[in-house]
Amino acid sequence: MSAKEVKPKREAAPGDFTIKLISGLLALAFLFYGGYNVYSSFNNPLRTTYAAGVAVLESTIARGYVVREELVISGTYGLVMPELQDGIRAAKGQAVAVGYSDNVDSRSIAQARELRSRISYLSSVAATTPSSRGTQAQAAVENLVAAVSQNDFGAERKYAIEVESLVMSATEADDVRAEIAALEAQLKSLTSGAYVGSTIYAPVSGIFASETDGFEAIAPRTLTNRIPSTLDALFTQSVGTAGAVRLVTGTRWSLALVLTDADAAKLVESVTVTVRLTTPYAAEFSMRIDEIGRSENGERVVVFSCDAGIPTVINARTVTAEVMFGEVAGIRIPKEAVRLEPKSDDDPTLYTYVYIADGQVARRVGITILREFGDSSYIAKGDYDVDMTNERAVAAAEASSASSRLREGAEIITRANNLYNGKVIR
Repeated sequence: MSAKEVKPKREAAPGDFTIKLISGLLALAFLFYGGYNVYSSFNNPLRTTYAAGVAVLESTIARGYVVREELVISGTYGLVMPELQDGIRAAKGQAVAVGYSDNVDSRSIAQARELRSRISYLSSVAATTPSSRGTQAQAAVENLVAAVSQNDFGAERKYAIEVESLVMSATEADDVRAEIAALEAQLKSLTSGAYVGSTIYAPVSGIFASETDGFEAIAPRTLTNRIPSTLDALFTQSVGTAGAVRLVTGTRWSLALVLTDADAAKLVESVTVTVRLTTPYAAEFSMRIDEIGRSENGERVVVFSCDAGIPTVINARTVTAEVMFGEVAGIRIPKEAVRLEPKSDDDPTLYTYVYIADGQVARRVGITILREFGDSSYIAKGDYDVDMTNERAVAAAEASSASSRLREGAEIITRANNLYNGKVIR
C-alpha cells in the first residue's frame, strides 16, 4: 500500500487578523449608520415643500337696501298702463302713463294701445312713397333685431308693430287710408264708455318707474348715523303715499349694507370699492364709500353711493351684494409649517415664524399672515431681514425693493424636531 499524501498546513499570515478586524468594524459601522437613519426617519423626520405665490380676490356677501331720491305721482286708479318703459328718462310735462277705473279689462287696454300704435304708423305710411317705405322698413327691422338681442321687451313690441305696419299694409295710399279707418272704428268700439282713461304727466324731469312700494320717502340723507337695527326698522313698514307711478329725480343712488366690524375695517382706508349686486339683479358698480357707521353687536351699516346705473336698479329695494375688498397676494404656507416662538432668548414676545431650508441649515423667517387659504394653508408674506418692530427699517427695506427669504421657490420646512435658527438639517 502506498502511503496517503498529506498536505502541508499553511500558517496564517500576520495581516489576516487585521483585515478581518477592519472588515468587521466596517460592517458594524454600516449597520449602525443604517440603523441611525431608520431611527432618525421615525424620530426626527424632515419634511419640506416649495413656496408658491398665490393671489385671491377678497370679498364678502352682505344684505342691504337701495335708496333713491324719488317722487311719487299721486293718483288712485284700478289700472295704470305705462306709456314709457322703466328706466327711461321722462321730460317735464311728458305723458308717462294712463290711469283707468277699477272695472277695466287690462287685456282690452293693451289691445287698444296696440291699435293706436298701428294707426300712428299707418298714418306715416300713407304719406310715404314705395321707395322710402322700403328704407323705413329696413330701419325698423334693424331696430327690432337690436331690441330682441338686448331683451328690451317694450321696444321689441313697438318695433314689431312698426315692421308689421310697414311691410304688411296695402301699397296704395287710398288702401292704407281705408285700413286706418277700419282700425279707428275698431278702437272706438273698444274704448267706448269705461275705457276712457286719465293721462298721467311727469311734473318734473326724472327716470320713470311704473312700480311703487311705499318706501319712496326714504331718501339717501335718512341713512346717516344708522346702526343695523334702525336701518331695518326703516324698511319694516311702508310709510309712503299711494301713487300711480314714480320718478327718480336724483342723479345718485345709495346702497346701505350691513357688514361685520372686521369687514367694515377693511374699507377704512378706501375711497371707492367695487360692489356686485347678486339679488334680485346681477350688476357691478364702482361705488363711493360715504359712511361707515357705529358698531352694534359686531355689525355696522356702511353707506355707498353711485352716479351710474339708476335704470338697472330702478326697481330694486332689498338686495344682496358682494363687496370686493381687492386682491390679496402672498406665499401659500401650510398651517403645519407655522410656529409661534419667542423672538429671542432676551425677548419673550411671541412672533409667528416659519423655517426654510437654506442649503444645509434651517433659517427662521418671521411672517405676517394675511388670510386663510382653504382648510390647510395660509396666505402670508415674509418679514424682511431687519427688526420688524423698527418701522423706519421696514420702510427702508420696502423702498429698496429688498426681498424676504420667504419667496417663491423657497424650501419651507413643514416638519422637523428641535428646530432652531442655524441648525444643520442635512
